[in-house]
Amino acid sequence: TGDVLAYAGSAGYARNDLASPQFDPKYDAAGDGARQPGSAFKPVLYASAFDTKRLTPGSLLLDITTEFNPAEKWAPRDADQLDRGPVLVRKALQYSLNIPAIRALQRVGSEQVADTADALGVRFAGGRDAFLQSGLAGALGTVEVTPLDLTTAYATIGHGGVRVTPRMILEVRGPDGSIVWKAPDDPGGQAISPQAAYLVTDILQGNTDPRQNPIWADKLELRNGPDKARRPAAVKTGTTNDARDLGAYGFLPPQPDGGPGLTVGVWLGNSNHSEPRAKEPATSLTAAAPFWRAFVRDYTKDWAVTEFQPPADIVSVRVDAWSGGEPGPWTRDTVEESFIKGTEPGRRSAVDEAGLLYRRACGAWRVDPVKAELGPVAWRTDVADWARRARRGVGVEGRHESKTAYFWGERSWGGPIAGWCQRARPKPDPKDDKPGRGGGGGVRGQGPFPVVPEPPASGG
Repeated sequence: TGDVLAYAGSAGYARNDLASPQFDPKYDAAGDGARQPGSAFKPVLYASAFDTKRLTPGSLLLDITTEFNPAEKWAPRDADQLDRGPVLVRKALQYSLNIPAIRALQRVGSEQVADTADALGVRFAGGRDAFLQSGLAGALGTVEVTPLDLTTAYATIGHGGVRVTPRMILEVRGPDGSIVWKAPDDPGGQAISPQAAYLVTDILQGNTDPRQNPIWADKLELRNGPDKARRPAAVKTGTTNDARDLGAYGFLPPQPDGGPGLTVGVWLGNSNHSEPRAKEPATSLTAAAPFWRAFVRDYTKDWAVTEFQPPADIVSVRVDAWSGGEPGPWTRDTVEESFIKGTEPGRRSAVDEAGLLYRRACGAWRVDPVKAELGPVAWRTDVADWARRARRGVGVEGRHESKTAYFWGERSWGGPIAGWCQRARPKPDPKDDKPGRGGGGGVRGQGPFPVVPEPPASGG
């Protein structure tokens, strides 16, 4: 509904005893404090991607550290400095991978993401231009927003893409009880399609489900239903550099009796934006997430357990587990995925190309991440370098100090990595044993042969 049920924006409005030159206990960090959202901004990015049909939950993005801006030597990494290679969008968002998010922003465009953010209720510090000027770094939540605006965006996604203005005061009454002022009803407006909102919701609810994301669910799973039943909730965390900003934002579905759902945003940090003092390095998953879960768990303990319901025109199909497109002779495994009707693999307007990750080589289908790189040609240099390292296995470090790794729980990148291969040596020709023909049981051919040429370092 947009009605604000609880709001704690400062350390203590009446705590003047805490005031100092470095700290103002009255400062409203929730409504006035512009903070970097970090990875908590990623649902806005992917909502824009789904709404414009540039990506689907089954689209392939490469989790490979890349020098995205050669002029500035800008090559950001994932938090754990690992390169997991091919990753589908669902896992990229659930596990908060930075590198795929940058590739997603390049695919969608900063202008479009800025439009979606504005429609969802996000106002950037410095305005729209600040986001556009941030370039691809904007995918990582580097442009400041207020926690209140970001909570509004999550509420809009949870409300099927319909945005309503946050309402703090319902009415004002005079001394005689008469209504002096009454808040107008806000019918809301469709910020993003119900289908795009559901796809983001469906992905984020995996963060509270240990079957989908056991790492995040360890801190975010809610089991406060009857007989400790699991309560579905869609949540995303965000951590910025030096842990100056730690956030957790999420929502629950509407109640079965028609009652509204609930959205809760948590921000942790110092009002003067100094680094936190902690015995161990803080992250949103270890600091903000437990606060979020504790509050939501206690607030909803008497609520019925409800599920998120898909809107019309959401379809579910099986796709290649590694490339995300329609299964084919290259497929080694499949997964079930949800799509906006018409964008699913097999349709004329499908977003995801079949077999994008694979090419025929050495008599078999092999993984070729260079073929799967749909960004600028210059990015292929680092992708080709990853392929060379991946052929040696996991833990191989590249020039950006990141290491090859499998995705959590996996032992493959979808098949053998394409590269050089060797033809079988031909049988000796009896004629070569005759005098005058070189003797010595010579063998035609010099193998090994570079049947599949190594991708050039230039990415050409």
